[in-house]
Amino acid sequence: MHNVSKLFVGGFVLCTLLATSSCHRFRFDPDAYQQIMEIESTVDSVDTLHNWQLSTMHQYTIKAPANLGTVWLYVLSENPLSSDDAVIVAQTPINDGEEKKVNIFMPGNPKRYYVALLDNEGTYTVANFFTTGQRAEFYTFLGEKEKLTNINKLQTMTYLFEEECPKPGDYDYNDVVLRISQEPVSNRQIDLHVTLSAVGGTKQMAGGIRLMGYNYNSVESITTDNGDSFNKGGTKSDKPIETYQVWPDENLLQQSRDNEPLIAIFEDAHWALSDDEDVTSIVSGEKRKYYNTVKAGSNTEKEKSDSESETPSVETSKTLPERTVTYHILFKEGTNISDFSLGKLDPFIVESFMDSRWEIHGYQQRHAQVLFEYQMTDVRALPWALVIPDGDFRYPVEGRHIGFAKHDANGHDVGLFGPYAEPGHSFGQWAINRNQSTDWYLHLFNENEAY
Repeated sequence: MHNVSKLFVGGFVLCTLLATSSCHRFRFDPDAYQQIMEIESTVDSVDTLHNWQLSTMHQYTIKAPANLGTVWLYVLSENPLSSDDAVIVAQTPINDGEEKKVNIFMPGNPKRYYVALLDNEGTYTVANFFTTGQRAEFYTFLGEKEKLTNINKLQTMTYLFEEECPKPGDYDYNDVVLRISQEPVSNRQIDLHVTLSAVGGTKQMAGGIRLMGYNYNSVESITTDNGDSFNKGGTKSDKPIETYQVWPDENLLQQSRDNEPLIAIFEDAHWALSDDEDVTSIVSGEKRKYYNTVKAGSNTEKEKSDSESETPSVETSKTLPERTVTYHILFKEGTNISDFSLGKLDPFIVESFMDSRWEIHGYQQRHAQVLFEYQMTDVRALPWALVIPDGDFRYPVEGRHIGFAKHDANGHDVGLFGPYAEPGHSFGQWAINRNQSTDWYLHLFNENEAY
């Protein structure tokens, strides 16, 4: 991330403008802090009631029909009999006549969902249900004893983080880019497939996932295949640095301050994605590279390398393969996980600022303080993290704001810029009014400004 915050020279200016008893123990002056954020903002009049949420959670009670030999239930976004784009938005083992609650975490308000009931012969009964009530009623079947091969696409969310909290960022939302899907495999086990796609930050950032609504003692274990870890890879040693600075130990399963389960996914995002060539430079404290945020040969790269010395260039950026680790979460007997969904995950990163640790969560969980206690206040500004309901979302290239929006004195648009700046479907218009352009993430406008 290229730091465009001209108001901050180290931590000195922040401590000067904000009322604090000490620079290590923050006590924010909300008015001063709001002024700082407004000066740095590239979006006019951020919606004061914005929740920055593109998906909402809905719970439905589903009862499996009798006499089908049902063993598994899939809730799908499309009709699998006529579409190859059906995404699994909920799934659970279930028996004939059994009733279960499922949570669906989706954007918009779909009028119906489709259900595929897998039987013990390996065939499917397909039905649909309308979303007007909380119970799924199956009046007619769309197909019975169907041989389907296209029920395999897991719902995936993309999580975008800015590293600069509590300072304003440059809002390219690529300092850490995660893509996560969840897959129940039994009444006790959930698999989380976690992909680290990009690291556009400039300092060490740790990452974790909190399982919201569950007790730490309800999880028996968290394992990976062959002990795989983002803290390992290639010829790297088991630890990215001599002593872990964030996580108290190397266990994947850890405990939050509120006694919730926590997965420690990486201690150092750069280390997690880097190749063997960069390991030595990371450990020695040399300047960290930008991974998968600068497109080689693009105008963006040329402009940035020719302008400011701090901005990315061929020498300070690299394209590397994404890395994926699957976490097997085994819950204890008697724990209800049929309603587990991506909406119950709280992925976050941890970064350092003025000798303190700061957690950066999605806006809904911004006050969580899972590991560390610190003082923070709400401001009318863009969030430091976004949750995008699209596993293939094209995040901005290094230093490109996700979407500017400026108005004249009469409130008319005078500028929409950035990769997501299509009029009527722009990030900036969504930021100004939470009820407008809610589909902005589906409308990439400037191809060369997205990775």
